Amino acid sequence: MPERALLRQRVRLAQSDEAARLAELVAAAFAEVAARLGLTRENCPSHPSFADEAAIRRSLSYGTVFLRIPEDGAPSGCVGVRRPKDGICALEKLAVLPAARRHGTGRALVEAAAMVAVDWRATELEASIIASEHDLARWYDGLGFVPLRTARFPQLPFEVMVLRTGVGLGSLKPDSTYRESD
Repeated sequence: MPERALLRQRVRLAQSDEAARLAELVAAAFAEVAARLGLTRENCPSHPSFADEAAIRRSLSYGTVFLRIPEDGAPSGCVGVRRPKDGICALEKLAVLPAARRHGTGRALVEAAAMVAVDWRATELEASIIASEHDLARWYDGLGFVPLRTARFPQLPFEVMVLRTGVGLGSLKPDSTYRESD
């Protein structure tokens, strides 16, 4: 438990000059998913495994902020938080390097993103995932997210699941209710 509390304290706001490092982190964190699902630049160019500095800078220019957890001088995890629309902030590119998984990194990033959402006066936090990623859906459920809908988009070779949770005091499920497997 203390390790997770320390991780929460280490979440930092990423700076725009870190865009290249963040893109490398995001691409590395999503590489296994892309390989397992057969995603390529040709059939799914917008997948996070193909993130580049330009994509991160584009998100930043739209008002998305990126949070990161540093590890030995380099980020081990990050997440983008989009400014609220209709009271809802969206998570973007929640990425945790394989070596940093199962240590609370993802939870710490989502908790920090929820605090940003509260600061922006949002009432909910939304995440979109590949619908067939059942372990990831269970992980989000363990945080208190509930599935809202699934959708197909012509530019994506998979179905997307949208999940949502409230933000504010007590909105996310406490650690003790779920053994994290981020």
